[in-house]
Amino acid sequence: MTDTTHVLIIEDERDFANLLRDSLTGDATRSFTVESAHTLQAGIELAQGQEFGAVVLDLGLPDSKGSVTVASFRAAAPHLPIVVLSAFDDSATISESLQNGAQEYVVKDDSVACVLPRSIHYAIERKHAEQSMTATLRRLQDFEAIINRSPAVVFVWDVQPDVWPVRFVSENVEKVLGYTVDDLMSGRVSWIGITHEDDVERLEKEVAHYLQEGIKEFSQEYRLIAKSGEIRYMEDRNMALEDASGKLVQIQSIVLDVTRQKQTEKELSSSVSRLQNALDGTVNALASTVELRDPYTAGHDRRVAHLACAIAKEIGLSEDRIKGIEVAGTLHDIGKIAVPAELLSMPRALTEAEFALIKTHPQIGYDILQAIEFPCPVAQIVLEHHERMDASGYPRGISGEDISLEARVLGVADVVEAMSSHRPYRPALGIDKALDEISKQRATLYDPRVVDACLKLFREDGFTWLED
Repeated sequence: MTDTTHVLIIEDERDFANLLRDSLTGDATRSFTVESAHTLQAGIELAQGQEFGAVVLDLGLPDSKGSVTVASFRAAAPHLPIVVLSAFDDSATISESLQNGAQEYVVKDDSVACVLPRSIHYAIERKHAEQSMTATLRRLQDFEAIINRSPAVVFVWDVQPDVWPVRFVSENVEKVLGYTVDDLMSGRVSWIGITHEDDVERLEKEVAHYLQEGIKEFSQEYRLIAKSGEIRYMEDRNMALEDASGKLVQIQSIVLDVTRQKQTEKELSSSVSRLQNALDGTVNALASTVELRDPYTAGHDRRVAHLACAIAKEIGLSEDRIKGIEVAGTLHDIGKIAVPAELLSMPRALTEAEFALIKTHPQIGYDILQAIEFPCPVAQIVLEHHERMDASGYPRGISGEDISLEARVLGVADVVEAMSSHRPYRPALGIDKALDEISKQRATLYDPRVVDACLKLFREDGFTWLED
């Protein structure tokens, strides 16, 4: 946080806005300057005309109500950390506000003037963490080691007319094409500039068609000119991403060099095998990103995957479905890369607002994984692994058979492993208490068939955890 933080307060109750202003400018531990607006539109105009460090945003304004207020402001000023003000203290409103782009949620009660300075500080910290997430992923050595051995180059493009700047590119681009990350990130080399001239017009028309028709997932084949002058045949998988307002903002691409595959059928088979190995390695590397940020739960994802596969085998699922559960189990907490690290290692019980932020991780995991063409519904399993049979789970509150069987298996395995293991806020509860929990909640929270299979594994078959 800088020495002085310029804060924008968007609040229609003028007396309350003045109270907030006084609480900030009179804070003894932090230095604030304050501007106020009383409608959303006036606040947006101020945010676009001045430099602010954070915005305090009321959900009930004359020209905007509810969580759409957050989405509208975020679309207009995406760089600003948002602290939401609301008279409502329900988890649904909190969760929706955080999902729409807020970093903090403050209830309008007698303590608001006391907690607001700290909440602004936390919002700025969390916004910085979000903005640095891509750079952090790129620096993770384990992820880089796997991806740089694979033929798959990962790109993230910002959607800007006639520009399309590269937000992220994996370092193995130099191995594949001879160009460095800096060549592409700086704009010295453009993707369209190294595309074979006979493919440029077709590619541009295809992309325009897909986006105009609202097609979010699409593939393309084309030729690129490597730095050496060689012609390389490329195939990519693309996912178009929108922001909370529905505006197209990014395209994520996994680009494969398929030159050798074009030459012979034998080389094609060999490349498919290498791609599968790269995918397996990428799965493990992605799982490692969470463990590096949350060392207290190191090995959790792999142990959950191990138990979930054993349960799936016990209830007779096919090998393909078991493989999907293994991948989903290994990656089920990948969404926590967007959760502030201090929450993951908090040595106390979380507040409702903090837990609401934690609860966004299945949706974030889904958003990350849906861009990857797994041979099974991995992203969907990750999205649903905290759903429960009685609809008390999250993020969608679905129930019973609406939850995929794979997600029901993964949910039980996740609970058993978590209760059996140490956490920063409590010691390990042990396997007996974990099994008692799923027994008591059999058919209420957890699928009876899955619970019975899990109990049999431990009590009759001598199931043991993977060693770290």
